[in-house]
Amino acid sequence: RGGNPHRIVFSRFMQKVLFRLLEFAPRLGLLEETYRLLETVRLMERNHPAGYGAITEYDLLFETGCKGIIGCLVASSERWQTDVSNSQDPSEQADTRLVDCLERATELLLLGWLAHSRNIRISVLETINDRYRWNRLQTFIETYGKDLFTQQFMNFGNLRAILHQGVDQFIEALEEEPNAGENFRLIEDLDFPLPRDEATEMLELIIEAIVENYPEYADYNSTTTQSDSGELLYTLLDFLRVEASYDRVAWNLKPVVFAHEVLVRQGRTAAAALWRDAVAERTRSVAENHIERYRRLSRKYGMRLPAVADRLRERFVQPLAVDRLCALVRPAMEEFLGGEQTVLFEELEREAEEFIKKPGGVGLDVPAWLESLEEEIRKVRSNTPVDNDLPDPFPEIPQVFLSLEEVYRQMDAWEKEQELHDVPFP
Repeated sequence: RGGNPHRIVFSRFMQKVLFRLLEFAPRLGLLEETYRLLETVRLMERNHPAGYGAITEYDLLFETGCKGIIGCLVASSERWQTDVSNSQDPSEQADTRLVDCLERATELLLLGWLAHSRNIRISVLETINDRYRWNRLQTFIETYGKDLFTQQFMNFGNLRAILHQGVDQFIEALEEEPNAGENFRLIEDLDFPLPRDEATEMLELIIEAIVENYPEYADYNSTTTQSDSGELLYTLLDFLRVEASYDRVAWNLKPVVFAHEVLVRQGRTAAAALWRDAVAERTRSVAENHIERYRRLSRKYGMRLPAVADRLRERFVQPLAVDRLCALVRPAMEEFLGGEQTVLFEELEREAEEFIKKPGGVGLDVPAWLESLEEEIRKVRSNTPVDNDLPDPFPEIPQVFLSLEEVYRQMDAWEKEQELHDVPFP
C-alpha cells in the first residue's frame, strides 16, 4: 500500500522490544515502571496518529503489561504474612488481602485503558445513539428498504464487495441499471428530495452494521418474519444497538477479566471466586438494564433474537467462567494422561456440563465457550505456552517477590503522579 519497508521493519522491532519490556519488568518487580511504560505507549500512539484505518497495537501491549503486573502480585502474595491476631482463617485472609490489592491495581490500570477506549470504535452503531440520528436511519430504511434490502442484496459476500468498492460507486452502478428509477425508490429520489451524501452515509452505516454483526443477522433471518420485509430492517439494528452498548461496557472491563484469568491460571481458585462475586455484584445493575432494554424491544417489535439475548445473559461474568473452564484443561489432561485419580478431569466435565445445559443461539454457529475450550486443548497438546504468541522463545527470568508494603508504595507513587497530571480516576 505504498508503505516504507524500512519503517515497517523498525516498527515491528520496536513493538517486539516493548512486548519484552512489558513481559520482563513485572517479573523483576518493577510495577511502577510498567505503569509508566504503558502510559508512555498510549500517549505516543495518541500524539502520533497513523491516520484513518490504522490498527492499534496498544490492546495487545496493555494485555501483556496488565497480566504481568497481576501475575507479580499473585505470585508475591503467597509470601505475604498473615495477621495471627485475626480470627479469619489464614488462607481466607490471604485471599481477601490479595483481592483488595488487585482491586487497587486494576483501578490504576483502568485509567489508561479507559482513556484509550474512548478513541476505539466498538461498533458503527455507537454513532447513532442520539434520537435524531436514529430517527433519520429508521425513516431511511422504512422509505427505501423494501426494494433494496432483499435476501440477494443482504448476502455477506455482496455486502463486503459494496464496502470494498465504495457505497458511492455502488449507487452510481445502480443508477446505470435499466429502469433503475422504477425498481428502486432510492434512485428515483436521489439528489432530490434525498441528498446523495445522505443516501451514501445511511447506506454505508447500515451495511457496515450488518457486516459487523452478520451472525446476528443470520439469526434474525432464520427466526423472524420481519426479515422478509426489507423496510423492517431497523428492528434488527435497534437490537444491535443494545448489544453494542453491552459490548462497550464489556470492553471497558478488560483489565478486570485479565486479573481473573491470571488468578485461575496460577491456581488461586478461592481468590478467583471472590473476584467473580465482586464483579457480578458491581455489574449487576448495568447487566439488568441491558436485559430490560432487550425485553422492551421484544415486546415493541414482537420478536426475539436468541443470539443477542445470549450475549446479554452473560451479564459480564461468563468470560470469567470460561477462563475457569480453560484453566482446568492443562492440569486435567496431565492428570488423566498420568494415570492418576481423575479428580480435576471430573471437575472439568462438571464445569462443561453447566455450559451444555444452556445452549445458545439457533445452532448456526459453534458456541464461543466451546471454541475457547478447543483452542486451549490445542495449545496444551502442542505444548504452547498459554500467553506466548511471540514466535521466538524468551529467557526464563525468575519472579522477584514484593512485600505488601513495597507493592502499595509503588502504587502510591503512580497514583500521586496521576494526581499531579490532573488525571481523574474512573
